[in-house]
Amino acid sequence: MLYYIDKSCAQLLNAGDEEAVEFLEQLILHRKKCKNFVIADRGVLRELGKSEKLSSVVRAYCRILENRSSEFRMILAKSRKYYKVVSECKGDRVTEQNGQVIIQLSVKEGNQADFTDRCILLAESTDDIEFYKQIGRYYLEKSSISRMNLSFEEMIGGGDTTGTRLEHLIEEGQRQCLCILDSDKTYFGADCGSTLQKARDVMTAKGTENVELYPLFVHEIENLIPVGLLDKICANMPDTRPGIAFLKFLLEKDASQSSPVFYFDYKKGIPKDRYILKDSSKKDSVKKFRRLEGYRNYWKKYIEAYGVKIEETVSDPVIPGVCEKVLKHAVRYLKERCCQETGIEDSYIHTVWMELGAVIAAWGCTGNRIAA
Repeated sequence: MLYYIDKSCAQLLNAGDEEAVEFLEQLILHRKKCKNFVIADRGVLRELGKSEKLSSVVRAYCRILENRSSEFRMILAKSRKYYKVVSECKGDRVTEQNGQVIIQLSVKEGNQADFTDRCILLAESTDDIEFYKQIGRYYLEKSSISRMNLSFEEMIGGGDTTGTRLEHLIEEGQRQCLCILDSDKTYFGADCGSTLQKARDVMTAKGTENVELYPLFVHEIENLIPVGLLDKICANMPDTRPGIAFLKFLLEKDASQSSPVFYFDYKKGIPKDRYILKDSSKKDSVKKFRRLEGYRNYWKKYIEAYGVKIEETVSDPVIPGVCEKVLKHAVRYLKERCCQETGIEDSYIHTVWMELGAVIAAWGCTGNRIAA
């Protein structure tokens, strides 16, 4: 996370306030260890660099930051969200200016928590987290933001675990957290899944500005993999061809953010049992089948336009997915190549990546290591 140190903190430090001494010491030391990003006006950094209240190590590092303050201010101007460290909070704690969310953080409040450390990224798997970091790096590159890294403390959720962990983090009030979750929507206009809904309930009941829940509008994280990129990722996987072909067909029909491409199950495709009830003798099976009427109505027109007659097909699934491990393959591919080789910038998904990337960069930004 990015921290902007207000001049009131230097005044408090010079007055010998122990809270200011302790918090600023920790904040700068964690910047040195690449756990956050610290920015201040040149005059403020000069005062910190001279203050006998701070350790010699921290004073020396403040002088290094002072020499780079002008280039770092460009990063501040592009940040979607940041903390303004102040002597005490006045007025609204959270404000928005020119599209930026600014959160006031008093040195006393910061001292009572571990806000100077890396932000927690709560997601459903380690592959999810790595893919999100790739999207964040894409955003930094396309926004011409250099001298910045992305780093999180990773936390895995999934199912009811996600809501429970989110609730505990909020109640403890010690860490910042960005939680990104699939919508689990199987078609445009469908309700979100239970995992996301429970997390939303937690945020409604106990939400804080130090925690952000970012719900994906797509079915699953796999739907953020551009269709055009799948050809490269799956070049040596012939079994993926049918699923990719159907995705390309969907994209020709609609490339907007309400496109069916965003709701197709990349892993499983369209199962036959969503349209043909195998066992009508079990009440639970019948109820489940009836609840899928919206799904059937939505996907039927695309299936039939593709030339597949559901009642006559003998294949299961009716439309195959791409690959169960497509996300893992995508992560490996992206880690080995720079953004220019992916073709994402010219694809239908560029705007989606940039919007999500801005969120990831705001919470996960850390400074590069600076040689003393």
